[in-house]
Amino acid sequence: MKTKLKIFLKCVLILAFLAITPFFTGFQQWFMENKNSLLESILKPEINLDQISIKERLALLPDFKQAVERIDQIVVSEPFVPKFEPQQKPERKSVYIYNTHQSETYSDGTTVYEIGMELAQMLEEQGFYVVFQAANFLREAEEEGLKYNQLYTVSRRYLNDVFAQHGGFDLVIDLHRDSAPRSASVLEKDGTTYAKMMFVVGMKSDNAASVMKQSEQLTDKIDQMMPGIMRSVFERQSVYNQDMAENMVLLELGTDQNSTEEVRCSLAVLVEALSNGGIE
Repeated sequence: MKTKLKIFLKCVLILAFLAITPFFTGFQQWFMENKNSLLESILKPEINLDQISIKERLALLPDFKQAVERIDQIVVSEPFVPKFEPQQKPERKSVYIYNTHQSETYSDGTTVYEIGMELAQMLEEQGFYVVFQAANFLREAEEEGLKYNQLYTVSRRYLNDVFAQHGGFDLVIDLHRDSAPRSASVLEKDGTTYAKMMFVVGMKSDNAASVMKQSEQLTDKIDQMMPGIMRSVFERQSVYNQDMAENMVLLELGTDQNSTEEVRCSLAVLVEALSNGGIE
């Protein structure tokens, strides 16, 4: 009886060993492949920058600080000067452009704020009445001790002011840039490289259905101009101030992996689409 029990226990141990060996082998392989990133995460734990103040973020990230200072310089040395007077607005399609996250930069350091200003100027050349928000949101947030994820509070104030001053607009654009691998960021066609674009819809907004419809229509229109340049509309469980207007869109123009040249190539496509029926 004891002999049979010993044989049974040995069999159980062998089966158990065979069962767990692949696990340890797989774990060892995973560890060898990821040891560098694992060690880096232990030695340099990730900081949730959304949860710290603008002032702390400025101190932590030199690139972020440089971007904010660059915006300050542009506000003073290269201010946006509107081409049309407010009384001309009723005669033209109107667009309000702003950047809630003005310090977002492309691979070569250009800020999304600068690209927003270029978009405004290009649309003006096509005859649109454009208001571009030039105020430095980050400086205001820093002075008030706000967190980075509270910048939507700052941009919302300006939305209230500009709506009160100018009335509604045919289109409102909050221009951002995304973070994504380069493989998902570029479209190469006929020797030209374009930065891909994507609309984001805050599904917690009361206007989510209207904003979604607008975003989908614009996606189709832009993609007609340059097939493949648009990524699918992205839904997020947020608001993004889209509760303030039915025709307010959040556009991710390129990513941190795109160069300014690639972004400008896409700007031309975007302006062409908006100028040819993109804005009803």
